[in-house]
Amino acid sequence: MDEIVYVVNKKDQFVKKATRKEVREKALLHRVARVIILNDEKKFLIHKRTKNKDINPGLWDIGIAETVIEGDSYESTAMRGLNEELSIQGISNVQLSRSVLFKLIYLSLNHNILCKIFNLIYNGPIYFQKEEIEEIKFLDKGELLELIKSKKFSPVGKTVFETYLKLKRKIDGKYPIIEIKINDIIKDEYKNFSKNKEILRRLTPMQFHVTQKQGTEPAFNNEYWNNKKEGIYVDIISGEPLFSSKDKFDSGTGWPSFTKPLEPNNIILKEDNSLFMKRTEVRSKKADSHLGHVFNDGPNGSLRYCMNSAALRFIPKKDLEKEWYGIYFKEFEN
Repeated sequence: MDEIVYVVNKKDQFVKKATRKEVREKALLHRVARVIILNDEKKFLIHKRTKNKDINPGLWDIGIAETVIEGDSYESTAMRGLNEELSIQGISNVQLSRSVLFKLIYLSLNHNILCKIFNLIYNGPIYFQKEEIEEIKFLDKGELLELIKSKKFSPVGKTVFETYLKLKRKIDGKYPIIEIKINDIIKDEYKNFSKNKEILRRLTPMQFHVTQKQGTEPAFNNEYWNNKKEGIYVDIISGEPLFSSKDKFDSGTGWPSFTKPLEPNNIILKEDNSLFMKRTEVRSKKADSHLGHVFNDGPNGSLRYCMNSAALRFIPKKDLEKEWYGIYFKEFEN
């Protein structure tokens, strides 16, 4: 039987009861207890979820988080999570209630929670639940910030950690309540993006050939030429948003083609006189990746942005929030 969860308002007042399934499907605001765990060396415990998790499978997370179910408090839920996921015992309600850092109201199109964040210093043994957790690590702040740049993290966990770094102490003896509308936050790491050798080493030979050497991948033998899923396409190197599936069409050329860019400011057009012809090259602004070319023979008098799949990364609609592009959900409404 599905567990019962309390639906609440932003003041943390009870509204009604709902099942976990209803909470997920209808994105109802509900309570979650989250514990940020550090050891004496001030290193943060992080874990990678197993791929059979129902929420954010395969993603890294910081500390632990548990949904508050009917009859439980934030504190008892936190203790349950510590015990069940990490076999940490002996933590009391009083100890946790004294360690509250802040409350976070996390609002998005498909995931709304009121999260109470606790802080725990722990140096004892940890035996993690292998059905739920694939791996755990302790990292200092600098190491964790670097890992966040290269690995996929739970959006809520990442938001809580970033808020924690900005606000770690109670204000006038009270913990603050912070509201974050996640879909108002566009993924903006690319705005401060700086290309370096380490990033380029991660590219496949074809990705490097296309983006750095102005190459062209084989027609009809590339990843996205026939992709019909809803989502957006971002630069393979920087992550800057480039195109939407709503503007994609079958050009018959064997390469992914679009009538217009999703974000025109992320596109640069350059004259290309190679191969004894005059063409217009398309490059990404921040990463300066060669993407392809644009032609004036698109459908109904539009343009045809003929792109290389190797220069792009596709983010499905269902993963937009997880990948921090939640603002683009509006592209697919109605």
